[in-house]
Amino acid sequence: MVPPPPQTTPAQFGAAVRVLRESQQLTIEDLAGDAKMHWTYLSGIENGKRNPSWVVATKLSVALGVDLGEIARIADLQEP
Repeated sequence: MVPPPPQTTPAQFGAAVRVLRESQQLTIEDLAGDAKMHWTYLSGIENGKRNPSWVVATKLSVALGVDLGEIARIADLQEP
């Protein structure tokens, strides 16, 4: 039997969002505005305190100009 693929944790997803945000030299307020969410909510995502829905993850990917697969690829490189 093939083992299931590893699950990306909220902390890994949040770390990936932060990596992408910082690589684009965006502030948390800038990205939150572009993604139409409050900066404190985005902060919770980046700190692994919130588990974003697909809708929120999609808003972040659009605001960052990357597809969800790229966020997932970077998330898988982060410490669990």
